[in-house]
Amino acid sequence: MPSACPPLLSQTARRIAIIGSGTAGHVSPALAIADAYQKKFQNTEVLFLGNAQCFEARLLPALGHRLACVQGAPLSGDGAVGKFRALQCLIIGMRQARGILQT
Repeated sequence: MPSACPPLLSQTARRIAIIGSGTAGHVSPALAIADAYQKKFQNTEVLFLGNAQCFEARLLPALGHRLACVQGAPLSGDGAVGKFRALQCLIIGMRQARGILQT
């Protein structure tokens, strides 16, 4: 009796998440990575993670990509208080991203 062979890697369904937030300098490379990955692996579902107030919130849905928004902030805040607030925001965003990725 022949044994079952595992599917080829190129035929296996894949789900990937990409984060590239803030400016076109971050979002454009993320788009290039997603496009290259989808060309190599046809059966790939791509989810972008980003911020609702940033560039990607307008661009990605307009291009037909899925976007899940999480909180984020640059660490280059206004002094120690600004950095502390940004750190709090980033911790919240990490928790949100974890919840999204676990679904």
